[in-house]
Amino acid sequence: MSEIELIRERLYETAVPMPGIALSWSKAHAHLDTSIQSGIEMGFIVEDWLWADVTGIPDVEQKHLQAEGLQPAVLITRDVLYRTNRLLNFGEWVRSGLLLDFTEGCLFHAVDSCYVLLGDGLRTNIDFQTLLKLVHSEDFND
Repeated sequence: MSEIELIRERLYETAVPMPGIALSWSKAHAHLDTSIQSGIEMGFIVEDWLWADVTGIPDVEQKHLQAEGLQPAVLITRDVLYRTNRLLNFGEWVRSGLLLDFTEGCLFHAVDSCYVLLGDGLRTNIDFQTLLKLVHSEDFND
């Protein structure tokens, strides 16, 4: 098992349930269409999602996040139902950028993307250094 696979496994093992909301397919698409019209480059509709709060962020990075209006959280999903601008690969994992805004109980906005979260998910913590390994790994989607 690769290091990235072990990291993903540990993230899910330590996660706790996070309530979401049930949306119809048409309502999920409507949310996504609104986000895309407001300038978001990529949009996703996802299930089986994991909200990961980033811990252990060095002070200098923390100040940078605050200056950019970003929050220390990322979204990881292993069930992308729909993706704009690109065909899906079966079994594809997706990791968001840092959280810009979370609205309507189901819209996770990163700087250049929006994720419509369908149903309940999970929440966990991820250490900053571990997140960097995921960000820089070519094996993330293996």
